[in-house]
Amino acid sequence: MPTTVGSAPVTIPLLIGSLRLNSTETTATSVTQRAVVLDTLLADVVIGEAHADIHGTDVHPNGNPCTS
Repeated sequence: MPTTVGSAPVTIPLLIGSLRLNSTETTATSVTQRAVVLDTLLADVVIGEAHADIHGTDVHPNGNPCTS
């Protein structure tokens, strides 16, 4: 089955699991972006991951990733 791949997150189903491209996971305290993830029952293979913690300041007590 053809799958269009651009810059948006996409999941491609495979016989052994799935292939995720451009995924982002956000929690209250962090943001994790992954370029390529191969999810299988035995293991997950991650290629290209960036992780940033979000900490509060006096001005922004809940944290703001756009402010240093």
